Amino acid sequence: MKNLLLMLCLCIAATAWSQESMQATQKVAQSFLAQNEKAIVSLGNAIPEEKYGWKPAEGVRSVGEVLLHVAQGNYYLLMNIGIPPPATIDMMGMEKIQGKAKIIETLEASFKFVNDNILSIKDNQLTDKVKFPWAEMSKHAALYLMVDHTGEHKGQLIAYARSNGVVPPWSN
Repeated sequence: MKNLLLMLCLCIAATAWSQESMQATQKVAQSFLAQNEKAIVSLGNAIPEEKYGWKPAEGVRSVGEVLLHVAQGNYYLLMNIGIPPPATIDMMGMEKIQGKAKIIETLEASFKFVNDNILSIKDNQLTDKVKFPWAEMSKHAALYLMVDHTGEHKGQLIAYARSNGVVPPWSN
C-alpha cells in the first residue's frame, strides 16, 4: 500500500512538473511582452497628444506612427507564425489611425491579441519554419523576434519622450 501511495505521489508530481515545463518558451515570451507592453503603453499615455506627430528627423516615424508600428508588428509576427489577425484589423491601413485615444486602443488591442493567442502555439510547433521577407526562422525565434521588436521600439519611445521633456513614468 505504501509503495502504491508513493507511486501515485510521484506520478502526480511528475505530471505537475511536465505541465509546468510545457510552453516555457511561450510563457517567457509572454512575460517579456507584458513588460514591454506596460512600458510602451505608459509612454504612449505620458506623451501629450500634440506630440504624437513629432519626429526627430525627416524620414523616421513620429510618436504616433511608432506606437501603431508596434501594434502592426504584433499582428504581423503572429500572422507569420500562423495566427491570423482578427478580420476587423486592416494591416495595410493601420498607420493611418489618428488620435491618441484611438492609437492607444489599437496598441492595447494588439497586445491583448498576442497575449490571448501566444499559448496556442504548441511546443512541437516551435521548430517549424516561418518565412519573413528578410529571413526564414523557427517559430521559436519568431517569438523572440516579437520580444526584440517591442523592446527596440520601447527604447525608441523613451528617447522620443525624453526629447520632448517627458520623463518615463517608471523613472519618477
